[in-house]
Amino acid sequence: MEEPDEEISDVLKLIPKNQVCVGFDDALVFAEDILITRADPSLLKKESRIVHLHEGKNEDLDELEEKELAIHYLQNLLRADSSSDGKRDATAFLSYFKREVFTKDEVVWKQGDKSDSAKLIICGQLTAIMEGTAVREEVPRGVVIGELGLIEGVERLSGVVCESDRAVVFSLNRDAWELLIKRDPQRARIMDHIAIRYLSHRVQHVSNRIYETRCLPV
Repeated sequence: MEEPDEEISDVLKLIPKNQVCVGFDDALVFAEDILITRADPSLLKKESRIVHLHEGKNEDLDELEEKELAIHYLQNLLRADSSSDGKRDATAFLSYFKREVFTKDEVVWKQGDKSDSAKLIICGQLTAIMEGTAVREEVPRGVVIGELGLIEGVERLSGVVCESDRAVVFSLNRDAWELLIKRDPQRARIMDHIAIRYLSHRVQHVSNRIYETRCLPV
């Protein structure tokens, strides 16, 4: 058997021997990354830098690094779609977004507001709030919020507020969304893909709750 060259050997040492994945999709992505890395070790070095950006607080990123991280997040959302052209599609899709910065206690939107944008969270802490209740949920970085409202035109189902000193998002407003649909309907379906993926996760969560508690959620 042919021995791997020194560069490949050094890079492969960066790969963890054991990896615990949250779900089946994550496990497939990890396995795919390993296979790709064995073919081109430079990809792991690039991915390691992105992972470093993601795992940090991301408070000191410049705008180029923020954009790079945003593209990475979108690629992760597209990986389940084998027809997707990865980075090219993510980059083209992101070109319709605008960078926005929120500061502590600033309201992103209120519950019941008109849905006029979807936002990709890059850094900072945004919290979703159900008004009139004690329900609060931190929004993870790397996810898109407001996607269903943008597609369906429904009112905001919850409020969102910034609870860190600073938060950066990339926002797709309705005008840009409609322009994307007109100019590039195939890539506009990326938002449909994201919405469907999130809805399937929510349905699965409810189904698991019904199974575990033997009762309907209230």
